[in-house]
Amino acid sequence: MSEAPQPSELLTGSLRDRLEQFDRGAFDQAAWRVQADEWSRSADARYRACTELRPLSASALPIAVGVKDTVDVVGFSTRLGLRRFRHYPVRSARVLERLRAGVVNAKVVTTELNIGLGSGCRNPLLPQIDPAGSSTGSAVAVAAGICDLSLGTDVLGSVRWPAGRCGVVGLRTTHDAELLDGILPLSPSMDAVGWVTRTADDLAVLWDRLNLGGAAGLDGAAGPGGAAGLGGMDGPADQVPGSQVSGRQVPGGQVLARRCRIGVVTDIGDGTVEPAIEQAWLQTANALEAAGHELCAVSVGELWQWRGAAWELCARDAVDGFAALRDWIDDELSPTTLAALAAGERVDDRRLAEIKDGQRRLRTAVAGLFVEQRVDAWLLPLDPTVPRPRGAVSRRPGASTIPTPDDPDYDSEVGYTTLASFAGLPAISFPVGRCGVPEAPLAMQLIGPRHSERTLIRLADDAAGRLDLPKPRLR
Repeated sequence: MSEAPQPSELLTGSLRDRLEQFDRGAFDQAAWRVQADEWSRSADARYRACTELRPLSASALPIAVGVKDTVDVVGFSTRLGLRRFRHYPVRSARVLERLRAGVVNAKVVTTELNIGLGSGCRNPLLPQIDPAGSSTGSAVAVAAGICDLSLGTDVLGSVRWPAGRCGVVGLRTTHDAELLDGILPLSPSMDAVGWVTRTADDLAVLWDRLNLGGAAGLDGAAGPGGAAGLGGMDGPADQVPGSQVSGRQVPGGQVLARRCRIGVVTDIGDGTVEPAIEQAWLQTANALEAAGHELCAVSVGELWQWRGAAWELCARDAVDGFAALRDWIDDELSPTTLAALAAGERVDDRRLAEIKDGQRRLRTAVAGLFVEQRVDAWLLPLDPTVPRPRGAVSRRPGASTIPTPDDPDYDSEVGYTTLASFAGLPAISFPVGRCGVPEAPLAMQLIGPRHSERTLIRLADDAAGRLDLPKPRLR
């Protein structure tokens, strides 16, 4: 496959280095803006990630920010993935109002009403692989070098799936319904704000510099593993220079140096994960162990049995949400979107109450599970199967995006991402390699207790450092 034009190092280099140069007055921001604006236009024409694209601001930090087209941004229209619908908000979504020194320059593509299939985006790294997920444009824009950071939303894996398929990092934050103000929520009890960056280190830098934690309602909240600050279950981070684990310096002079305990999820039965995924899972576990962390086998308990219920809840919530919007929308919805809504209509009030009761009970139980297991995170594959090339899997026209128990591959289709979603937990997906001919992306995920985002980012960065993946090339 022929290689496409590549963005310059000025646009896709380490954000840590870029901002350090900026702070010293050594970063040529004018040259960066010119290159970024020119590249973004040409890259978007090739990869179709954006619904709107604006020139970068001279007054903001040199960070290009994209926002999913279900999130309100003053000065941009919100289209909800629809062809005709336009909403011009008078205020931005709450999560964006808390961002520090960040200016949005792109609205990025999503699927129809968050629940349809297909977005028109093209995977910048592996064109034969569909980017997937409703936050498709967020991942494609970052992978293509159009944005350094992109805001998405994650219901069942909507940020993590496209990030995994596009070779970038996707973080689902802790569920907080209040942060959905100004956002089209597909499923209010599972929807969470999500962020996409090229690397975990980029995300670590922006977490503090742009106040991503505060934007996600985590300012003043518990740190990794539940302890205050930058520590974990065993106390705050070491106040020493250097580290035997990662030694990553962070603002305030603290070092993320604590050894973590990671639970490798054993509920995944033998033979249910494809060999390439299983091998990558083992390699990732070995990488984290080599980085100084402790691994142990764990079960997620009853939560495992509710993965399919998360899809039912999402489908029913989509129906209820669309009912509130119906009078405002005159678009003719696609057969796939209509099929997904039809799946939600089959979830009656009795089943809905049963699912919500189970969700409330499990959220309390899962919080205790991390404490009981004395683990900081769970490690498991992003999906049980390797992503297939476009056209390799036959799909009935107009088939729903919602799996049903009578589907022959139901257990595989409900996947693993819903564990974090149903429990309202943060999770991070990160690339771990590729396999096959034609190539397919491999990604893992880490799920942590509520407000453990810093730990998840750090662990993903530690894994990346040991896996030593080559810098991706666009195609």
